[in-house]
Amino acid sequence: MLRSLLRSASARVIALPITGLAVILQSYIVIAYAGASIFGWITLLGTLFLLIPFADLGLGAAVVNSVARMTQSAEARDEALAIAKTVTRRLVALGAAGFAILALAAHFRVLAPMVGLPNSGGSEPNLATFTALAPLFVSLPFGVGQRILLGAGKNHVTALLAASGSLFALALTAGFIWAEAPPLFLGSALPLGNLAASVIMFALGCRIANWSVADLLTRPRSNTVPARTIWASAAPMLVVVMATAVGLQSGRVILGHLGSPTELSEYALAFQFFSPAMSVVTTSGAALWPIFARAEAQKLRRSWTRALEIMVGLGALVAVTYLILCRPIGALVSSQEILLSLPLAGLLSALLLAIALHQPQGMLLTSPRGLTIQAFTSLAMAALSVGLGILLAPQHGAVGVTLGALVGVICGQLLPNILLVRRSTK
Repeated sequence: MLRSLLRSASARVIALPITGLAVILQSYIVIAYAGASIFGWITLLGTLFLLIPFADLGLGAAVVNSVARMTQSAEARDEALAIAKTVTRRLVALGAAGFAILALAAHFRVLAPMVGLPNSGGSEPNLATFTALAPLFVSLPFGVGQRILLGAGKNHVTALLAASGSLFALALTAGFIWAEAPPLFLGSALPLGNLAASVIMFALGCRIANWSVADLLTRPRSNTVPARTIWASAAPMLVVVMATAVGLQSGRVILGHLGSPTELSEYALAFQFFSPAMSVVTTSGAALWPIFARAEAQKLRRSWTRALEIMVGLGALVAVTYLILCRPIGALVSSQEILLSLPLAGLLSALLLAIALHQPQGMLLTSPRGLTIQAFTSLAMAALSVGLGILLAPQHGAVGVTLGALVGVICGQLLPNILLVRRSTK
């Protein structure tokens, strides 16, 4: 377990300077091209996909669990292929339906108002929102590759390949600026970059599992997986991912509606650096999923305790590093136009530590019953985060929405799940 955690953390730390440099350069050229006041809107569009990672309906959870156990027997391997095949085909259909609905919403000009974007520029804001969200639905079936890699214990490979998304995004941003594209369309660079990274991971995942693309797309003829087998994990996983995304990623939308452009730009810039730091924590924690899925029941308590100890140290290291670096780097990137406040940096650092401490419980409670429990605690986290954010944003701006997220994670997820794991393990 320690080796897997360190391998994932090391891979993400290796990739982090690449991602961080790409983010810094991208932020710098976007601000120089579009201005600090528009930067917040561009970032909002570019990160909209983070608000709806639940677009796959949680179907990937069944793939991770089945792939983690597929080396145990030939029957388990056949079941893993059948589950991956069923999930991939359903995601193809889901992605096509989502793309069509998105196109209709853009046509009727309702997308921009939904995210708080000014709708006074004719069709441009709606079209820009469409181009920022469309890659999400195109990438849905390719996301199976990341689930295969995670279940196969190759989370460190995923961490390394994920960095390519930021490089693709930087190249696309430079291309848009060279072509003198309208500023709002720069928000599609990151979603398109992540789509390219997903395609690469899909190809590698199929190769590691010794499956072909045809294997995953053809209709299953034997060893059919009952729908209830997949949905027993997928349904609560959908709630978990949806609630977590809303709780942690809705700050920009809240500020877009209730805050000032200055507050939105400050929060957007702070989150530009927060997201890579959080990815170190979540990528490391994800390595625990296949380990806990294969572990014997009598060893879970010891493994969970050890994982919690490791994540305390890792979370503290990441949080302190973020607190020290985010303000001077933010000032440098924005040419002193956007200055991050110390209270905002401190609260985001505390949020990083809380997310790190939550990882062992989140990765242990991945059985259908465990995910059902997590669904309720995640809903509590989202309710607290969004409710407090809306309440505090008008007067406290970025600090208010961050405080809401911190309270939500600690009171809604971290403490309840720790108590549940202590009671359910020996």
